[in-house]
Amino acid sequence: MEVNVIETSAVSKTLKVEFDWAEIADIYAEIFKDMRKNFKLAGFRKGKVPEEIARHHLAPDVEYKCMEQVIKDNISNVIKQAGIANYLDFKILQLNFDEGKPFIYHLLVEFDPQIELPNYKKGFKLTRKKYIIDPESVDEVIARIQEENAIVTETDGPIAEGHFVLCDLQELDQTYLPIIGRKLTDKIIKVGEGIFGGEDTAGLIGASAGDKVTVRLPRQDGTKLPYQISIKRVHTHTLPEIDDAFVKATYKEMETVADLCQRITESLEHEYAHLSDKELEQAIIDYFLKNTDFELPGFRVNWYLDRLIEDYKKNRQDQEVDEEQLRAQYRPQAERTVRWYLIQKTIREQENIKVEESEVKQMIEQIQASYPEDKRAAVAEFYQDHSNRLDLVWDLLEQKVIAFIKKFVTEKVETVHTKEAKSRRE
Repeated sequence: MEVNVIETSAVSKTLKVEFDWAEIADIYAEIFKDMRKNFKLAGFRKGKVPEEIARHHLAPDVEYKCMEQVIKDNISNVIKQAGIANYLDFKILQLNFDEGKPFIYHLLVEFDPQIELPNYKKGFKLTRKKYIIDPESVDEVIARIQEENAIVTETDGPIAEGHFVLCDLQELDQTYLPIIGRKLTDKIIKVGEGIFGGEDTAGLIGASAGDKVTVRLPRQDGTKLPYQISIKRVHTHTLPEIDDAFVKATYKEMETVADLCQRITESLEHEYAHLSDKELEQAIIDYFLKNTDFELPGFRVNWYLDRLIEDYKKNRQDQEVDEEQLRAQYRPQAERTVRWYLIQKTIREQENIKVEESEVKQMIEQIQASYPEDKRAAVAEFYQDHSNRLDLVWDLLEQKVIAFIKKFVTEKVETVHTKEAKSRRE
């Protein structure tokens, strides 16, 4: 067997593989012998067809089985002889087989690239946001508490700002005819807020249950689409006053409004501290993506897209899925994810970062403990699935890689008020 590399890139090699006929003649003869035993032809008994006639009829099938067996039996040695330690995928590009002559085929082998990481161990600077909880953020939470404890009353009167409406929303085309399949049912909207405030939805004011109102609602790109709103029911919400009596009646462990505000502030501080950590982790990922350039193996990108599309189909079994459109739409995400995975893989290998089985079990126990007792068996069953367990392992590995990298990060703290952070997001 002779193996020659005829083309190479950072993520693949094309190999020319050649077997002398003497190396495969016995395999060919054995396959022909086995197939001839079961070969039938008019005028001859099964297995008694003369050799030359049988050879003429069976040649294509014998050649195919011989090529298949030779490739299968030798593929590992072929790839190893080409100097490829670990491969992702391979494809047969060309086959040239004639009885009595050398068997030649071309093989495309794909593998992960060798990655040159930035010199991150010398240290690099990133910004960490430290969030200051504003009174307005506390007030927003209190407003949500009021809404959650509101007294809901159905009204037959005309709609006014602040009313809640149970309705169906039917998207219309530019001629104001209904678009089939673009209807949202039993949605609750609050009149006068968000996209349901302003002159484009002014027709809701004064309408009543049973009415149909045409409005124009904005899209993310700034354009507006016509909708017909079919009003089913109208409710008013009477909000409770947040005073010490309300706090005592609602929260056993608190006595005053000041206690409630303190608890809300602490909860928000914890929430925004977690957000700060996640933003710093994302900044670390962005640093490596920006400063590490390498070719991506198509196999990994396509595998990611295949899995994403499979999950997409499972969640939308009643809808047609345009796979090509999805692939184009999610390719940037796939490439980013694969790029970061390969960077992590390189760091793990260089620093011998691993996750032990005991760590996986411990994490599953922690996850179980966060659920009610009657749900914990279902959590354990979920992680018995190999795919789900593997996802957890990848998450733990990523956490370890991030923790290792953080040792080399110099943090520049930027103070941000939560009111300002919210306005930025909006």
